[in-house]
Amino acid sequence: GEEGGGDQQFRGKAKIKAVGSMLGKISQARQSDFLAAYAGPERIVSPWLIRVDSPFKTKWDLSQLLVLSYVALLVPIRVCFNVEVEGFGFVIDLLVDIYFIVDVVINFFCEVKIENGLEVSFKDEFKTIALYYAKSWLTLDVLACLPLDYVTRATEGRLACAFSSCPPKDAGDGGGGNGGDALK
Repeated sequence: GEEGGGDQQFRGKAKIKAVGSMLGKISQARQSDFLAAYAGPERIVSPWLIRVDSPFKTKWDLSQLLVLSYVALLVPIRVCFNVEVEGFGFVIDLLVDIYFIVDVVINFFCEVKIENGLEVSFKDEFKTIALYYAKSWLTLDVLACLPLDYVTRATEGRLACAFSSCPPKDAGDGGGGNGGDALK
């Protein structure tokens, strides 16, 4: 009797490995369809969850590639040549900063794909997603979103004039621009 039970256990493990192998050969979109079907009808997924293979996630990631390319190209130039952005460029930078802040929020709603060797699992519970994000990219993402440029401009009294054009930094008041009048 026990030998048969061990044999059944071995066959069960072999089936699981075979399913894992099949999943490795199926496209990513098909994997999530298969896993959703395999989970059964009792599995309820929040409508707020953003699936790994959703069209929204794909478009968001592509737009992030564009935004990161913009940042990677222009930030080094601005730092090297001490270029302060004003007017339309400042508005674009403000929109980029807002994009990254929204990205931090969106990451709390994105399904997490975890690969462990041949095994692939998808985490779709918000607590699990939040813990995974907190242990991986959250700290770096939040630090990257800190509005240091805005704080500097505000302390110099130059934040409001950044939307058009600011007087030179050393314009008569010891380097503080307009002495804080731009914020009033």
